[in-house]
Amino acid sequence: MNPIALYFASGESLCLGAVLLLRMMAILPFLRSRWRLRSRNLAAWLALAMIVMACPPFVWVVDAIFLAVFALWLIASNQAASGQTWTRVRLSATAVLLLLPLSLPTVELSHHTMPVMTGAPSDHLVIIGDSISSGIDSRVPAWPVVFQQMIGVPVKNLSLPGAQAIAALTMAEKITPEDRVVLIEIGGNDLLTGVPSNEFGYALDAFCRKWSRQDAQW
Repeated sequence: MNPIALYFASGESLCLGAVLLLRMMAILPFLRSRWRLRSRNLAAWLALAMIVMACPPFVWVVDAIFLAVFALWLIASNQAASGQTWTRVRLSATAVLLLLPLSLPTVELSHHTMPVMTGAPSDHLVIIGDSISSGIDSRVPAWPVVFQQMIGVPVKNLSLPGAQAIAALTMAEKITPEDRVVLIEIGGNDLLTGVPSNEFGYALDAFCRKWSRQDAQW
């Protein structure tokens, strides 16, 4: 994958966008000339674009508040002849906007840490997934094949093209007592075909319950 596309797909641009936005806010009191203010505005919009392209998984209310505060701050900070009202608006928006770029990336970074795995060790990886894992183009090796070649860890790939979450129940039948580490990569086809979220959640829970019961019996 293109390194630039991979960078934005990983969500890392959220932190860089937040840092750029904070920097623009920090230098605002020192900007006087019109071209510097325009450069600041351009950098602020670039920072917002980087944050949006990171697709942070926040609830829509948080996104709406962030966009509203950003717009209010940008408008208030560009008032040439700021009265008392605009000054208060700018200070209030700045205070809130300072907290958001600091807190939101902190919340998101907590999801980037590697999980701690417990239980018995395993010498291979099992994958439950759809076409992303089974392979979309026969001329291009699927990522589990590349993973096995690069890392050297054997992969037992149970993925099926076009599989939905309900198909994970069938894949679970092929899990053996020796399969202790299972990676679940499924759900994209449920989204594309409009499967209701409650049905998707039920199918995923059913798979996890079935796997747990089998594991307990083993």
